[in-house]
Amino acid sequence: MLYLFNSAYRAGFTTNVLNTLYLPKGCVNKYRYTVGRNVDSSICDRVKLGDELIIVFIDRYGEEGYRFHPLREGELHRCYPEGDHIFFEVKLLDYVYPKNLEDFQDQIKRSLDSLDLPRLTRGDRQATDDGTYAIPGAAPLRELGGMISSDSAWTSCVDQLHRAKAFIPDAHNEYLFLRATIQTGVNQGHTLDVEIYKGIPRFSLTAEGSYCLRLFYKYPPQQTDSMRVSKVSIEDENNVIVPRVARAYTVDKLADEITFTFSVTSWPRQLAGQILANTQQPDGLVKTHGPDVGIPYRVKQNIWRGVMTLLAILLMGVSGAALGLDILTGGWHVFVKIAAAALQASAIYYLYWRLGHKVQ
Repeated sequence: MLYLFNSAYRAGFTTNVLNTLYLPKGCVNKYRYTVGRNVDSSICDRVKLGDELIIVFIDRYGEEGYRFHPLREGELHRCYPEGDHIFFEVKLLDYVYPKNLEDFQDQIKRSLDSLDLPRLTRGDRQATDDGTYAIPGAAPLRELGGMISSDSAWTSCVDQLHRAKAFIPDAHNEYLFLRATIQTGVNQGHTLDVEIYKGIPRFSLTAEGSYCLRLFYKYPPQQTDSMRVSKVSIEDENNVIVPRVARAYTVDKLADEITFTFSVTSWPRQLAGQILANTQQPDGLVKTHGPDVGIPYRVKQNIWRGVMTLLAILLMGVSGAALGLDILTGGWHVFVKIAAAALQASAIYYLYWRLGHKVQ
């Protein structure tokens, strides 16, 4: 198993913890490491696509040194070097968290210490030469025992993470933890699975279909200030989701669920894009930090709608031919007119089809 660590050393890494907790199962998230500082340059040669992995957050400010919080299981989708960095693209799977966090600290240290597990170095909480942040070939996390999974793991994890220094709010910054799923229909629909489209896992949405984006959240500032509120706005980069305007929802509880129901406008060809959940603070004085990645989707062509459109155009053409029989005499002219109508219908549908190709 491959272990990937994130210690929220910079703001971007903190946001990537929120991204890891946010994206639906099957989506891909990216993790970046500096060659020679916390990852070996040959790491991509020592792993392979499909390898099981675990993403772990490190609280640098634990009372007894580094404190480890497993976030999520995954599969390696891609590993590649770029400049001075190594990038791991990870297909996110189930949430995992230990039943007993103290026992887990001992277990992960016993399992990975000999493999250069990150640790407090020279007493410096900001040290960057503090160990290896991508460790392959280690024992699977579940073999350590005492783990919970799924939604309860997400809740347990967030209950602990918001106490870590990296996520404690101050006069200018606060954090909103989100977890997203997409379901069919408006009520009691089944959860969608992602499909590979142009090499990228995406949710397949059918034109004219109805869907529900469910956002579960935890807003820790509510624990100390019941009047504190934030907002989440749902946006679509391609403007194909109905309602098309950004939908803003008030976040005014410690924990709750936001439900956004939508349909997809019809496009003659497949269109790829993202659904974005942007966080904002109404008073503008405090910045609410949330995930900054979109949920990828593609709109599938509604085949039956296209067929019915073509048939309707064809019928109109045939009707026009029938009405014009008094202009041309002779039975064979009827078939000429019908063939012309069919050709006209095909041309119109081709233009309809090409429109979708152009806007993709």
